[in-house]
Amino acid sequence: MPSAADLRAGTTPRVVIFNGMPCSGKSTLAQAVQDALDEPWLYIALDTFTPRFPLRRTQTGPEVVSRLIAGISAAVAGVAEAGNDVLLELVARKADPVNNLALGNLLEHLAGFEVVVICVRCSLETAIDRESSRPPEMRGLAQRNYGNIDEESCDAIIDTDALSIAEGITVVRQALAVGPKGGAERLRARIAKELEAVDRSTIVIGRDEDFLPQPSA
Repeated sequence: MPSAADLRAGTTPRVVIFNGMPCSGKSTLAQAVQDALDEPWLYIALDTFTPRFPLRRTQTGPEVVSRLIAGISAAVAGVAEAGNDVLLELVARKADPVNNLALGNLLEHLAGFEVVVICVRCSLETAIDRESSRPPEMRGLAQRNYGNIDEESCDAIIDTDALSIAEGITVVRQALAVGPKGGAERLRARIAKELEAVDRSTIVIGRDEDFLPQPSA
């Protein structure tokens, strides 16, 4: 069996991060991009992992939080380390210790790869309208997250109210052609600064939405 290094020899895996609030259109766009690109890209949503986390939890302490975050980050990075290009969907919330810890760890694992960050956004009205078709337990996340998504740390912005899927795909193609413009570095720096003021030993998972289980959008 060839090693990961052998599999990616001569290539630099690319990772496109789609960041946005729930119901902004991340999943729809990412999957459309996957279908449109000539090269094979793997699509991963971070909330793929969270249903595997026991629903019976009420409070999960810092040791378990760190272990879960490390495992998820390593899994995502492992896909890229084997030479695969990855479309990664997530929610980067500001001033959120658990979210910051998870994404900070993930970005550390992705260091050395070509990472392009795309911010996907829409109006709150649009998000709430899209959310209305979802199960009751998944409603309200758009309202809670609106205005708290990091849209400054990106290489390109796609407003799904203003752009069609085809136009969004064009923006992603252009961003890939240009390459990273510092979005991932700005995101990493913002997270590091916010975590400096947090006692990591006190970070717990206390609610379903704490550990990135945002429904796909």
